[in-house]
Amino acid sequence: MGYKIFKFEHSEGAEIVAAENAKDAINFYFNNYQDDSQIDDIVEYDGIEIEELQGEDIKKKHEIHNEETGKSEEVSYRELAERFYKGEPEILVMPRY
Repeated sequence: MGYKIFKFEHSEGAEIVAAENAKDAINFYFNNYQDDSQIDDIVEYDGIEIEELQGEDIKKKHEIHNEETGKSEEVSYRELAERFYKGEPEILVMPRY
């Protein structure tokens, strides 16, 4: 397993990111996923909690909406990472709005 799985939790939900290490995950998340105004809001209002998920947290199955099929599926974060992580940081799950 050449990746780690990180949870970025904030007031609007949580994104799950697979990356080689925390620095790569954080840089990817803030540079490619959040714009300046979103980052300002995160800092000003309620912050963000970042944690590495391990063990049962990555093995537990969750009902996750698959945007490609338009259906929900029972899958673990580890299964998603094995399917989608290709050596570059990747968002595995994001909140549905």
